[in-house]
Amino acid sequence: MNVALVTGGASGIGRATARAFAHCGWGVVAADIDGPGLAETVADEDTLVAVEGDVRSGLDTERMCAEAVARFGALNAVACVAGVEIDAPVDQLPEADWDRVVDTSLKGTYLLCRSAIGHLRAAGGGAIVTIGSPLGRASFPSVTAYGAAKAGIEGLTRAMAIDYAGDGVRVNCLIPGLTDTPLVWRNVPEGQLNEVKREAAAEVPLGRMANPEEMAALVMFLCSDTASFMTGSSLVADGGVLARISTDH
Repeated sequence: MNVALVTGGASGIGRATARAFAHCGWGVVAADIDGPGLAETVADEDTLVAVEGDVRSGLDTERMCAEAVARFGALNAVACVAGVEIDAPVDQLPEADWDRVVDTSLKGTYLLCRSAIGHLRAAGGGAIVTIGSPLGRASFPSVTAYGAAKAGIEGLTRAMAIDYAGDGVRVNCLIPGLTDTPLVWRNVPEGQLNEVKREAAAEVPLGRMANPEEMAALVMFLCSDTASFMTGSSLVADGGVLARISTDH
């Protein structure tokens, strides 16, 4: 049995990814700080185990990896999905909010990968998928900490791909565009949600947002043998947003 560890597993892309692995017969550890959300993720899934923990803590990321090995005997793939977004210009962004965003997305990816590499080596190799964003390449007003963290993740991904290629560990970055997840709509009033979703989807060249399952399928692809010659790459799945930005005048 192949074994995957997925952070951010309590909702959105993380939940969809954990379930996608489980439905394909993998043993899966879903990790998150949201215990109730994790309980919903693993409900009725025999090969899906919840581990409550914070990717900002090296002790917690070590425990997540150890739990995967203890429960299922190995660790073959890691999906670093956990992230938060708090937007403000730098002169209005509290230091604590900067730290929360950067430490969850960028430092959390580093800590999880640091904890996982030894287990992936022991399994004879494996795959790591990090999560970037179009906002790491192009920006909107106030997307400071989030954009910086996501740009950093792409750089970290490339460096790790070179460092661990000899160990048979492939490292790639998925760049999801607008996806219908709780993170995206967290600050939108309930009464405005449908209209905001319509307006946001209209800005995507394909005319819609993605669903989390579409992104989960791409994580699965990057972890599969079909992607066996891919490492150090960034796979953009944004409905054409970055292509449109590059050609807008």
